[in-house]
Amino acid sequence: MNTVTNIQDSIKNKEKIHFIFDYDGLITPYMRTSASLFFSPMFKRVIENFAKKEFINVSLLTNKRIKTFKKECSISSENISIYGNFGAEKEINSIQSYNLDEEYKKFIKKLTSKIRKEIPNPKIIMENEDWSIILYTKNLSEADFKSLKKYLGETRKKYVNEIDLDIKFSQNKVELFNPAFSKINLIKNLETSNKDASFIYVGSDEDVFKQLSKLGGTSLKIINPGDPTDTSANIIMYKSKFEEFLADTNNLYI
Repeated sequence: MNTVTNIQDSIKNKEKIHFIFDYDGLITPYMRTSASLFFSPMFKRVIENFAKKEFINVSLLTNKRIKTFKKECSISSENISIYGNFGAEKEINSIQSYNLDEEYKKFIKKLTSKIRKEIPNPKIIMENEDWSIILYTKNLSEADFKSLKKYLGETRKKYVNEIDLDIKFSQNKVELFNPAFSKINLIKNLETSNKDASFIYVGSDEDVFKQLSKLGGTSLKIINPGDPTDTSANIIMYKSKFEEFLADTNNLYI
């Protein structure tokens, strides 16, 4: 496992750096007002400063719509690329490019309703984004989870000729999604379009850590006390220390 100093030493002489911040409520302490959430002043100031540097690219990933994300997390998007719904929407240099497929959105909404009716288990918490269905399974028994897994597998097979639907099982969560708009696919696309850059991914997605490790990228896993620490990330960092790391890294380029 690397240290913060190792990472800073490895990037300060790079000709091109691409920071990818996987915003899921973990990578920055945030403050809640009656209306919304917003980035802490330190995080906002540092990434906006990074974006002003010609040799640093900044990308923000979110599973939210860009409009919702920007409303909740006010930030100057000049020179910052924002990927909403993990690539289904994108805003680069403040220019919006929407790729939303209305038919697919309708399909996901109908499938969400169908699953709710067929699995009326109060222990499952469900929500749907435009491109995915998320089931939170923390309180399920082993038998209930096994039954759910079988049902979702059958559901996927049923629609295989209608839509490209994939299933991801992770800790306390199951996701049904279109792999064209998955986080790992977005990361691969960013790598392809930024071959000359040294990648630094900040987030908590193990699939992304594994993808970057194959290509020599650097990854930071942001955790809270009690979170799992078995990881493929280059370094594990508590959220309470992350902004200190950002500020110190920012000082390398002032």
